[in-house]
Amino acid sequence: MSIFNPRKAFLHIIDENRNSLSGFSHNSKRLLLGILISAIGNGLILPYLFVYLNVMRGISPLLTGVLAACGGGISLLAAPFMGYLIDHLGPKKILLFGLILSFIGFLFLAQASNFISALIAILIEAIGAVAMWPAQSALAVQHLAEEMREKFFAAQFAGLNLGLGIGGLISSLIINLRNVHTFQWLYRLDATTFLIYFIVSIPIPALIYRSEKNQENVQRKGWAEVLADKKFIKFWIIAIFAIFLGYSQLELGFTSFSTKVAKVPPPQIAISFAFNTILITILQVPFLTLVKKLKNRTAVSFATLFWALAWVSLAIAVPLRNYAVFGVILCQIVFAFGEMIWSPITPAIVNRLAPEHLRGRYNSLMGSTWQIGAIAGPLVVGIFLNAHLEWLWISTLIAGLLILSGVILKSKIISEH
Repeated sequence: MSIFNPRKAFLHIIDENRNSLSGFSHNSKRLLLGILISAIGNGLILPYLFVYLNVMRGISPLLTGVLAACGGGISLLAAPFMGYLIDHLGPKKILLFGLILSFIGFLFLAQASNFISALIAILIEAIGAVAMWPAQSALAVQHLAEEMREKFFAAQFAGLNLGLGIGGLISSLIINLRNVHTFQWLYRLDATTFLIYFIVSIPIPALIYRSEKNQENVQRKGWAEVLADKKFIKFWIIAIFAIFLGYSQLELGFTSFSTKVAKVPPPQIAISFAFNTILITILQVPFLTLVKKLKNRTAVSFATLFWALAWVSLAIAVPLRNYAVFGVILCQIVFAFGEMIWSPITPAIVNRLAPEHLRGRYNSLMGSTWQIGAIAGPLVVGIFLNAHLEWLWISTLIAGLLILSGVILKSKIISEH
């Protein structure tokens, strides 16, 4: 009978992460490096948009919320057009275009002193992001064998979390609530990371992946062909509900419930996010080995089940009273396991379903699930919280995710291959 050996398990995790880049082409590694660098930039400014605009720039909370919603709205509107451009001009050109826009947007945001200037900066940055993310995925797939895609997206997600953690640590050493210039420097540094990503990406070849016949076919059908793919559209609808009930509730809903209902101080909530980020950074790549043994349908079902259990953990924090922080931390830990399934598996499914000449549109439409969540999630949370229906809010999330998990598991919406 074998006995669990913590030291051996730890060394195995270290070996898995050390070997995580094996099998990737040099171009794929360039992309991962660029993603890591830009993630550090995002980590610098991620928690501070509201504080920067409201406290440091004097923009009202209402108008600050409007600015955030405008960013999500323009991303949703621009997503179809970016998918079209990726398929016609190639993902590399759109990736570089998105990176330059992100650089300009965050640079402008560092100087934004009123609502109009902040709006312009946020709109530029949002268009840059909605160009960058699907183009990044489409370009990566061009330089990857199909069997390497899950591994790449797992390494990408681990790199994202590592970068966010590094950026958050750096920003905590720089930020000063009495000095607006410290915020400005964070946004300038963030902008610089996108410029570095741009430089890193220039040597990546722009592969030609369509024949002239395919190009004519794209011009004739385009989005109509994407929308006619019933299997993909059903998966897209599943993703909308999963993102809405899961990810989109973290920033506002999770923090509000933790502070107002569970009575957990904000610094302890920050610690729970740190647990989430560190866990994903360390375990994502080795955890993928277990995930790949599951069928696609089962894996996606488990992801939504983990998120339901995460919200249960958050609810349990309330009766713990003085020890509520442990429930909040457990929520982030359990949520992380759902993330470590969702993040590598779903983009691989999308790119498996996507014809090569429509890969930009498929990735762009899948990316819209995040924009829909970014708009609808905070809006719904605000309605519940304004009516003091926090328990109804968390009960709805748990019930919705449990139903969604069951629907995925029992249906044939997601292909097993």
